[in-house]
Amino acid sequence: MKIEIYADILCPWCYIGKRRLAAALARIVDRDRIQVVWRSHELAPQEGKLPGLTAAEAMAGWWGEQASTSSCRRHRGRRQGDTAGGRRTCSPAAHGAG
Repeated sequence: MKIEIYADILCPWCYIGKRRLAAALARIVDRDRIQVVWRSHELAPQEGKLPGLTAAEAMAGWWGEQASTSSCRRHRGRRQGDTAGGRRTCSPAAHGAG
């Protein structure tokens, strides 16, 4: 079986997916029958080449200043595997942004 993955190297959600795939593949007995092909995909090609906002600054823009420091605290202590509907429970979409 061949798995092709399109990911942005700077995307934290892509990194989480990469880690989850690696964990899943580690549990497969016939791992050598699976070929993983990584493809580059730039999620925001319109963004400049210079560093932009920090994560806290971006969250403040999405949800307001208060949310950037407290909205996701309830999620911080959860294990990485906890999901809601197959997706991370704390994301811009989960909070109505994006």
